[in-house]
Amino acid sequence: MIIRDNNSDRRHTTYTTAVLAVTLVAALCLAPVFVTDASAQTARIQYDLDGLESLVREQIDSSIDLYMQHGTSSFDQTAPTSLGGVTPFVMDADTMVLVAHGASPALAGEPALNGANMTSVQIRAALSQDGDQIWIRHTDTNLSIGQDQTKDTLLHLHDGYIFAAGYFLHDSEVQQFVERHMQQYEADPDKDISMFTPDAPVITNDLYLFVIDEDRWTRAADGVRPDRVGMAETILDTSVRSPDDVLADLRANNATWVTYTFNNPAVDINQLKRTWLVLHDGYLFGSGYYPHDSRDRSLVEYAIALYDAHGSAAFGMITPDVPEHLSVRSTVIMDADTLNIVAHERIPALLGTKYVHLDNAD
Repeated sequence: MIIRDNNSDRRHTTYTTAVLAVTLVAALCLAPVFVTDASAQTARIQYDLDGLESLVREQIDSSIDLYMQHGTSSFDQTAPTSLGGVTPFVMDADTMVLVAHGASPALAGEPALNGANMTSVQIRAALSQDGDQIWIRHTDTNLSIGQDQTKDTLLHLHDGYIFAAGYFLHDSEVQQFVERHMQQYEADPDKDISMFTPDAPVITNDLYLFVIDEDRWTRAADGVRPDRVGMAETILDTSVRSPDDVLADLRANNATWVTYTFNNPAVDINQLKRTWLVLHDGYLFGSGYYPHDSRDRSLVEYAIALYDAHGSAAFGMITPDVPEHLSVRSTVIMDADTLNIVAHERIPALLGTKYVHLDNAD
């Protein structure tokens, strides 16, 4: 269970595997956590955990304010924004059914909070006991890539409705990663962008930073391929968005998400990549992840959330009654001591047998 308030400690979570944002407020000014760009003397949102959670709270507070002014008609008022990738939505507190969704209004009437780490009964009880606000973890569709991912969402109970907003973990980890490197750059007296480029190529499954020179549109730094430095930038060549469109978005909002095809250094093939770009001091600081890689991690996180909410009963929820040999999903849960299978998403006959595929693991 994940329940937090303003005074709670930050959580630090380790995982075992590898946002289209729309607000309910037409004229919402998102201003949670700012740092100052010394060169331009302008403020920018700081996309660390505090900044992201402030964005979430701003969305919820503004949604409630709008509801207090206009009642349920406010649920039909939407306006696009690209700040932070935070999407507000509203549920009926009794049925947990959506009555409004900022990113996709057509979802109204659909059940919310799929794969949550708390049951609906637990959520309502916690909201009544914890000052009307709790954080939960659940699965939601990241509409930017059409893929289910794990999401941390703040719920606020008000007047029989649950006002909510959250951020996808995969997205937020990239945003925080870029933010840390930007702060490292700011802390360097020489502002030496080459500090982010290794001496030799690196093969990694981890996030890595790259930096683009805005004026020259060339690679200024690269965390895995030093030979790319100085080359003309190509990341938007396979994107549906043109460089002019992306740069206009960056100049207006300082940050944006882009999706394109790029080489995945972990497997050395081209794959779809989702990247966070921040314009700062004449550079585009960027990092991203490959949704193909994140899918498996999302399945594991979904299984963990089910276990947190339902205990060992989740094993039966994951395991089908009959084999599903054509399923592309294959979540497996094992006893940590014996490595015996306690849940299998495709083949129920394997329950109780040892998971032999780890015998030769590295």
